[in-house]
Amino acid sequence: MFMDLKGLESDSAHQIDSLPDNFEVQCQCNGLILVKETCSGIYYVTNPTTKETISLPSCKHRCLQYMTEVRWDIVYVPSTKTYKVVEFAYDFELKSSALHIQTLCALSTCSDSWRPIKNINSILSYYTRISVNGILYMETGENEPIVSFDVGDETTVRVFRFTVENYYHSKWLIKMDGLPALIGRPCWGSAEYDVWI
Repeated sequence: MFMDLKGLESDSAHQIDSLPDNFEVQCQCNGLILVKETCSGIYYVTNPTTKETISLPSCKHRCLQYMTEVRWDIVYVPSTKTYKVVEFAYDFELKSSALHIQTLCALSTCSDSWRPIKNINSILSYYTRISVNGILYMETGENEPIVSFDVGDETTVRVFRFTVENYYHSKWLIKMDGLPALIGRPCWGSAEYDVWI
C-alpha cells in the first residue's frame, strides 16, 4: 500500500519538489521513506512513486547532549489509518531512552506536533525494529529485552525480558503472516532455531 502525501503535512511541514542531494535513508513503511539530509539534519518523508516529499519540523522535546543516539521510524496505525513518525532517543547523561511522536495528517485537521511519550528506564543503545499493526517492536541486543510500543494509543510500552533458558546468541525480529515473530539461535552454536510468535 502506498500513501499519497497530497493534503498531508506534519505540523508546520511544507511540500518540496525533490530530495536534497546528500541524504541517508532512515526507515520505510508502506512505500513511504524517511530520509535525513546529512548537511542540515532536516528530516523528510517522501513517496518515491508519486515524487512527493514533505519536511518534518525539528523535535523540540529532544534532550540532545553531545553523546546521544537517535533512531527514527514511520509506523502505520491501521485502527486510525494514520502514519506516525517515532523518534527514539537515548540520552547518555540521563541514562534513559525517550520516545517522541509526530502524526502525519490532513492539513485541515492537523494541529499535532512532536509529543514526548515515555522515558524507558533501561539502556537501549542499539536496536533493530519492525512494526506490525501499529505496534513498534524493538530487539535491543544479545540477552537484552524486546521492547514494544503501541504507536496507536501512544502510551503502552512493554518490556519482554528473556530468562536464562531463552538466551540466544543471535535474534532477529521479522513479520510472519501479519504477526511479529522472533527467531533465536542458541548461544551454544546449534544449527537449530527457535521461533516465537
